[in-house]
Amino acid sequence: SLRSWLTLPPDGPVAGSGDQGGALPLRAARPSLDGIASWELLLVSRAVHRRFLRRTVETLENFAELVDSLPDVRVRAEIGAMVHEAAELAKRSAALASQGALPEALAAARRALQLALSASHDDTVVAEMYFSWEFRYAVYLPIGLPILMPVLVALLRQLFRAKDLR
Repeated sequence: SLRSWLTLPPDGPVAGSGDQGGALPLRAARPSLDGIASWELLLVSRAVHRRFLRRTVETLENFAELVDSLPDVRVRAEIGAMVHEAAELAKRSAALASQGALPEALAAARRALQLALSASHDDTVVAEMYFSWEFRYAVYLPIGLPILMPVLVALLRQLFRAKDLR
């Protein structure tokens, strides 16, 4: 940090800033050994917490929009439970942060983001998103019709011959 680079003395007036004409002496905060003060760590923690919560909310909203826009998407019970738990953890994290318990709030926000991302990137949901029934028909009908049509015509001919022989 800047204090460490300037080699400011801990918790005392800076040299040369003595009582000059009634001016206040310049004081410096005690630097920690790692160069990061607790208020700096708190500031970064709050920013990370906001980012985690914002990303969790965006991910859950996008997931809900995806499920609403594709009516054929089947969401497994496990995925629904993950989404529900992510939403509950996000609420709990916001409540903990407002109470001042930032480490617990940060842990809850991180877990909520993990669950939300896991739910939105689940293979079953992603596969349904990319492989709708229209896509499946477009892929499999050109392959299946040339095979299926002669088989059906041959089957109908055999049925009519069997009927005529009776």
